[in-house]
Amino acid sequence: MHKDSDFSLPSASLGKRFLTYIIDVVVMYALWFAAIAVLGGIFFATNDLASIEAGAAPSDTFIVSMLLGYLVLALFPFAYLCVMEGLKGQTIGKMAAGTIVVTTDGQQITMGKAIVRTLCRIIPFEVFSGLFRDSRVFWHDSIADTRVVMKDDWLAYLDGENEFGDEFE
Repeated sequence: MHKDSDFSLPSASLGKRFLTYIIDVVVMYALWFAAIAVLGGIFFATNDLASIEAGAAPSDTFIVSMLLGYLVLALFPFAYLCVMEGLKGQTIGKMAAGTIVVTTDGQQITMGKAIVRTLCRIIPFEVFSGLFRDSRVFWHDSIADTRVVMKDDWLAYLDGENEFGDEFE
């Protein structure tokens, strides 16, 4: 495996990153709605809503299942991004767009860096942070020391070749 502190593959284009974002949002919503359907089925199967509507106090099971449902739904996007990027360096959107998240020294991303990237996305206006920078590096990448690059370019880099098929020096 090629290791180089002078890793310098260009970041993926803003168009590729936007495509990735759109695909991931669609995938997350689809998975989210599936989770809602499953949690809703469990919720309705384990709670007597008729007695609650009739004025009875909600049971502990009702309260716990509601809180658990909200917790799962709130953490779902975080889990999707962390698990997908932490394990493979790619979300489904990145797979479709042909991009991958790597460290700034060109290595595969770690779960820790995936968590940092995901947490940084809650910074206000972070989504706009890379739009006006020549490097196209967003805050979640610069803080986590990661870059989004084209996967084929990265694989060629690991094999030690540049775009002309020559060995990297």
